[in-house]
Amino acid sequence: MLQVKQNELIDEIKTIEDIEVLELLKSVLDSRLKTYKLSDDEVGMVKESREQIEQGKSKTQDEVIEGMKKWLGDK
Repeated sequence: MLQVKQNELIDEIKTIEDIEVLELLKSVLDSRLKTYKLSDDEVGMVKESREQIEQGKSKTQDEVIEGMKKWLGDK
């Protein structure tokens, strides 16, 4: 099944004559090989968020939505 899908894609790609489309496809394929490197600030924010969750300082989605509704209602 995998080989069939790969061959279908290869055949379809071979018919593309628009260089921009081919470059876009290449970009998509290249991006799946790259990993995103967090900055020091981003690492710090993730660490802080994890600590807040562990300490029970997080809110459920419903709590956040209710708070937003209340805040918007006060305006």
